[in-house]
Amino acid sequence: MKKKVLKLSLILLSFEFTTAGCQKDEIIDVRYPFKLQYAIHNEERQEVTRIKEGENFYIYFSIENTSDRHASIDKHELFFNNELFNIYDRNNNTIVGNPVERNVCLAKMGCLGQPHVKNEITIPYPLKNDTTVGFMCCSYKLYKFPELPQGKYFIKYTASIPFFYITDTHQVESHETGNYNLEYKFEIVK
Repeated sequence: MKKKVLKLSLILLSFEFTTAGCQKDEIIDVRYPFKLQYAIHNEERQEVTRIKEGENFYIYFSIENTSDRHASIDKHELFFNNELFNIYDRNNNTIVGNPVERNVCLAKMGCLGQPHVKNEITIPYPLKNDTTVGFMCCSYKLYKFPELPQGKYFIKYTASIPFFYITDTHQVESHETGNYNLEYKFEIVK
């Protein structure tokens, strides 16, 4: 009996270590068509929670329409907010990497979220020069930002997604998801 308990404990412990660094995609309700992921990637584009000081890494964000319908995202300022791409210090919750000046969304009637399509963006860190990046129908002005010293950090994203469908009778059917609350913790080590 003791051997079985010990074996089970070791299996559960090894499972915890293998899944501790993984961020699951977030689907907040099966009624909503969107799945989001927000993570830190290393140079090989693998999800990581520890980065050696001085090494480059990437901020990764994706949104996928998991439905069989076009789901156009509306009210872009709510979804494509300026919280994207900020890096926070875990000790005091302050922004230490604030590359975003503003976002500008060009579409008035919504960005099409085609059925079963994943839109992804990967931002290098540190960013060597000021630049503008486009993601779906929005653009972000990103400032050059320095390397991070050793420490514990996180990225977060909290927003709802206003969206609409066009019905077979050409009517607009508006919806809004609840809040997505993504947070990804990582650290810079020696």
